[in-house]
Amino acid sequence: PPFVVTLDEVELVHFERVQFHLKNFDVVIVYKDYNKKVTMINAVPVNSLDPIKEWLNSCDIKYTEGVQSLNWTKIMKTIVDDPEGFFEQGGWSFLDPESE
Repeated sequence: PPFVVTLDEVELVHFERVQFHLKNFDVVIVYKDYNKKVTMINAVPVNSLDPIKEWLNSCDIKYTEGVQSLNWTKIMKTIVDDPEGFFEQGGWSFLDPESE
């Protein structure tokens, strides 16, 4: 079913399960209000990935991608419990496949 997200509220979009042999991937929307539960969109056709990335770029919204699904409840709890520590340790850089 369709839903509406206000782009001003979006901090980051993360694509999960992005692998060449899979037909689908998942989208996770992280909000600027870290107390708000992330939104997950499952089983998006892989041929939609590039158009979504282009659109996010045009909206100036940061996105990342990875091959595995993450425990977003745990990640967001870590951030809410110590936001300063989270950003001192690199913030969202852990989602970047180029990071260590």
